[in-house]
Amino acid sequence: MRSARAVAAGWVAFVFGVVSYIMIRVERGMGFVTPADYFDPVKVTVGYASSAWLVSTILYLTLPVALFVLAKSSVQERVSQFGLAAAGVGLLLGTLDLVGIQLASLLPGEVEVQAAVAAMMPIRFAVLKATVLILGLFAWSTTRAGGGQGIGARTWRALGWFVLAVSVAFLFVFVPVPIAFSVWGVALTLIYALQRGDPKIAPMAESPAHT
Repeated sequence: MRSARAVAAGWVAFVFGVVSYIMIRVERGMGFVTPADYFDPVKVTVGYASSAWLVSTILYLTLPVALFVLAKSSVQERVSQFGLAAAGVGLLLGTLDLVGIQLASLLPGEVEVQAAVAAMMPIRFAVLKATVLILGLFAWSTTRAGGGQGIGARTWRALGWFVLAVSVAFLFVFVPVPIAFSVWGVALTLIYALQRGDPKIAPMAESPAHT
């Protein structure tokens, strides 16, 4: 079971690492320079037609599986609930992006495609913000529950607060949240790799000092 959780955490780190690279390097070449570009139906339609967004969509569709494994491995109900909720909204986000890709490839005229994408964008961004916030809460809850082997308990808990702060900030401003989630995934993978026996996420009940 420990190896399954380590693989799941590693996959989270990998997915967000690739998405971070696409966001920082590839999308700039596609014309996504400012946050406003992600609200431009013309540029978003071009994005949906690109191989880079196809890759990121496929990765997003696999992410809920990893989150489900991590959530079900927790002995704490709060951690498990956040993880399952993150898996659910993450699957919805990946599905919406898949719909966008299909629209870009199936509708015959550019005007129709852009109109359809424009109609879908408010829903997509609402789901995106919900996904980021819930995933941030999941990441934070794993660090509040204890652990930190290999990186230090204080560092582990500070990382949780950092990820949560970035996730909340994303509700109001455009910040590179995939990088924060990738760092959390790497740290979680390291913790699982260094654990002895077969402890869960949140191996201990929260004490008053941990609340």
